[in-house]
Amino acid sequence: MKLQDLSRLAIVIGATITLLVVGRSLLIPLVFAIFLWFLVREMRGFLHKLPKFGKQIPIWFTTILCASSLVVVIGLFSQILLTNIQQLAKQAPKYEKNVTKVIEKFEREGGSVAFDWAKSQAQNINLGSIFESVFNGFSDVVSSAVMILLYALFLFLEERYLRVKIARVFPEKERRANFLETMEEVEDSVAQYLGLKTLISFSTGLFSYFVLLYVGIDAPIFWAFVIFLMNFIPSIGSLIGTIFPALFCLLQFGELAPFLLVLGVVGVIQVVVGNILEPRLMGTSMNVSAFVAILALSIWGLIWGIVGMALSVPITVILIIILSKFKSTKPLAILLSEKGELAEEIED
Repeated sequence: MKLQDLSRLAIVIGATITLLVVGRSLLIPLVFAIFLWFLVREMRGFLHKLPKFGKQIPIWFTTILCASSLVVVIGLFSQILLTNIQQLAKQAPKYEKNVTKVIEKFEREGGSVAFDWAKSQAQNINLGSIFESVFNGFSDVVSSAVMILLYALFLFLEERYLRVKIARVFPEKERRANFLETMEEVEDSVAQYLGLKTLISFSTGLFSYFVLLYVGIDAPIFWAFVIFLMNFIPSIGSLIGTIFPALFCLLQFGELAPFLLVLGVVGVIQVVVGNILEPRLMGTSMNVSAFVAILALSIWGLIWGIVGMALSVPITVILIIILSKFKSTKPLAILLSEKGELAEEIED
């Protein structure tokens, strides 16, 4: 590659990263709207495959039905979570007292200078403001749902003209077929990833909820949701999702037993689901190198924070599929793939 081409590539990469950072507030709702569009299309396709029922109902009706169902479920669940976070914020003073209590207990048993430092730091902890920040952050996400729904609405309105536009953009049949094939592959891969990952994360959160309910942790639905959400973040998400509720048990009860119980049992659930259930369901459908997944996690985490971490894998999958369709970028797609095999090669 010539020096001039490298300089152009560097400019394009720099401009793209700048656009992603500066336009974060607009682009993140757009990405979620596209994923929502994918999910509704998959749900709609499933309904239309049903015998008799699928052939009798129009597409516009199934679109409204699927989209409305998702919105209602997300809205109800969001309201439950906001209520749980508010309850935690009200009980923050009790948790703050337990912080000092736990440190003093370990200090009596261990007697280290580190505990003196931890005790001094504990006085500066304001859990009420922390929970309030979480509540405000979650409220911001819920408020951005209006923008997500607006984007998704226009995507559905534009959908009926999409093939006409593609036909005019790509008048040659071969190029048009290649483009449509790429779009379908991207849609299938993203929808499969989101569907399976949601099922796996929901299973982990549900099993963990019963454990948390047995332990008696405050707002178990909220902590189960944290576990569910963290499981979308590759590699480190399951670890974070286990440690957070375990540490909260230490603050709530001021005892080591609930902490160890949650850490052990929820940890076992994460290991069983992550190492046995997930590989069987996912298979090699994602086809992303483990090193590339970690790298993408770090890069998108820097650009878009936790949201970027959760979206890092589907974005990387889309990138690999697109790169594999061009001769000049196909070697790069092979390097990013899990075993050096692309989708069409695996199918063959």
